[in-house]
Amino acid sequence: MDTYFLLQIAQIVALISVSILVFFLIFYLISLNKLIKSLLKDISDLSNQILVSLTKVTDEIQLIRNRLESTLTNSDSTLDQIRVTFQNVDEKVNKIGNMLQPFEELANYIYLKVSTPLISTAKVISGAYKAVNSFVDVLSKKRKEDGTSSTSRNS
Repeated sequence: MDTYFLLQIAQIVALISVSILVFFLIFYLISLNKLIKSLLKDISDLSNQILVSLTKVTDEIQLIRNRLESTLTNSDSTLDQIRVTFQNVDEKVNKIGNMLQPFEELANYIYLKVSTPLISTAKVISGAYKAVNSFVDVLSKKRKEDGTSSTSRNS
């Protein structure tokens, strides 16, 4: 009976040990469950914050895209207007150039016809001026010589 009694005590100790082990295991699993629920809540909150942030970013990107499309459309139309304006200016400049070309040709023709006689006339006038100037110089020298010789004679 001793063995039987010892086996029963061993069974009781084993049952109590298993019960305590199960109790600690249940306590540990409850704590683990609370920790997992807390992590799940934190992950869910973080996920919601990320979703809200992504929604805001998506909205801002869409707004930027719309503004960029509008700006590019305006830029295209502005560039078309500038291109047309430059073409108009180019046409007007060509027309003005074509209008002024006969006047330029006339001015060149008149210059060619008038410049040669004017240069010749200027040379003749210059020569005449030099001749008159030389004549006056000669007369002035004669008068001085005559004036000097008359004063020498009078003395």
